[in-house]
Order: sequence, then C-alpha cells, then structure tokens
Amino acid sequence: MKLITVSLSFLFFITFSASSTSANSNYKINMRANCFINGGANAVCEVCNYQFSRPILCQMNMRGLTSRRFFMNGQQTGIVLPGQCMQGFVYANNPYVDPLIDAQANVSCRF
Repeated sequence: MKLITVSLSFLFFITFSASSTSANSNYKINMRANCFINGGANAVCEVCNYQFSRPILCQMNMRGLTSRRFFMNGQQTGIVLPGQCMQGFVYANNPYVDPLIDAQANVSCRF
C-alpha cells in the first residue's frame, strides 16, 4: 500500500512541475541570427521561428563594421510567428568610400 502512495505523489510532482514551467510567460531565450552583406551598402540580419509552435517576441540588436572600422548599429523588435522570420537592417553611410565588411546580431526572445 505504501508503494502505491509514493508512486502517486511522484507522478503528481512531475505533472505539477511541467505545468508550472509551461505557464511561465516570461521565459527568455537567446536565438541565432544570420546576417548577409549586400554589396557593402547594407546588411540584412534575420531570425526565424522554426522551432516553437507559438509566437515569440524578439528584440534584435545589429552591429555592422565598415572598412574604416566604424560601427553602424541597428535595432529591430517584433513578434515572430511560427514558421516566419523577422529581418533587421544596418546601412553604411557612404558605401562607395566606406562599405560594410561585417555584420553581427544578438537576438533575445520571450514567449
């Protein structure tokens, strides 16, 4: 009789912990963004929601580097639906004289 009581309390603990984890609406995750440079004039960074089955709110901070070592910053915030992507852009001030040579992005998302 004691063995059944212990098993039931253990199952209740697993159910309770799983439901409390999924009910947390402030769950924060870091995601990876891919950045592409378009001829030195601008850079496009995108983050996609292919791994979650619900919308997520993402904030992307982008940083582009020019050939003369100046940094260009950009920020994009938005809701990314399942199977969709969000894009952000960084532009060079004068792409003919000082084009972009590198771009990176940090993305932080919440459920």
